[in-house]
Amino acid sequence: MTDKPASKKMPDYLYERLFEILCRSKRGESISPEEHEFCVEMYKKYPQKYSEMERSNRFYNATKPFGA
Repeated sequence: MTDKPASKKMPDYLYERLFEILCRSKRGESISPEEHEFCVEMYKKYPQKYSEMERSNRFYNATKPFGA
């Protein structure tokens, strides 16, 4: 039996790398083509976790505008 992509657990080290890249991107900072490709790969492999991250309070607080 194979796992569906949405049910796979994203390793913590990949989660933290993805979180850092997405936060930088959301704040308008540039990311490299390699970092962009990494994000695309993570979205394809872990779509549920990727979406949960973007909706998390941690992500919101890390990317909210200064003074908000």
